[in-house]
Amino acid sequence: MSLADFKTNKEIDLGIESFVDPTTKVFIAMGIDISESMSWHGGIKAAYEGVKVFLETLKNDAYASACVEVAIFTFNHEVKKVVDFAPVNEIVAPTFTAEGTTDMNSVVVQMVNELDEKQSEYKSKNIKCKVPWMVILSDADVVDSSIDEAVKITSSRVAKKSLTMFSIATGNEVNIEQFKRFNPTKPVIYSPTSESLVDLFEWLSQTAIGFSETKIGESSKSEPLDRRYDLF
Repeated sequence: MSLADFKTNKEIDLGIESFVDPTTKVFIAMGIDISESMSWHGGIKAAYEGVKVFLETLKNDAYASACVEVAIFTFNHEVKKVVDFAPVNEIVAPTFTAEGTTDMNSVVVQMVNELDEKQSEYKSKNIKCKVPWMVILSDADVVDSSIDEAVKITSSRVAKKSLTMFSIATGNEVNIEQFKRFNPTKPVIYSPTSESLVDLFEWLSQTAIGFSETKIGESSKSEPLDRRYDLF
């Protein structure tokens, strides 16, 4: 499906629950592919610039900076938590070095587990938490069985509306069909170039800001994506 099939003023309903107020915490776990192939098409540099834009945009918004906490994970043949959950005002965008192969299953499972732990920690202190976000960026040509464990977890939680997942694909070799398995209810966003990838993170940050300012009971919508991106 191409964005050409959508009207230019059509909003994409991502099914994300509205934020209540800036004292209600929202946790966002970001998984960034740093495998060797991410250096072939400028993806690794664009990932850094995109994450930087994402954080800076949230920092400049009063609501989002008050309620959003972000953790950043990198993955190739191993998973590393390079930024632990913290308010966006306390985070400096990490740099990335591309090397190794891709283990997407492990990073998704770890991000889900750490989101659970963080939410449980805050709820035990009577701090309200909204449905968490997971963002994963990859150019991987993953095989079916390698992500079965992660797919079972995310697809179940998305169906129960206990997780909101953004799947972002880039590069010429990415396996879109396998990527779609993580969240069967919403499209994979495909960014064809490194330049458009940076702008996509800007869109993502503006989407988060829009939700942070939504009042109780109001519908949550994204701003329209432009025609550079495809939805699958």
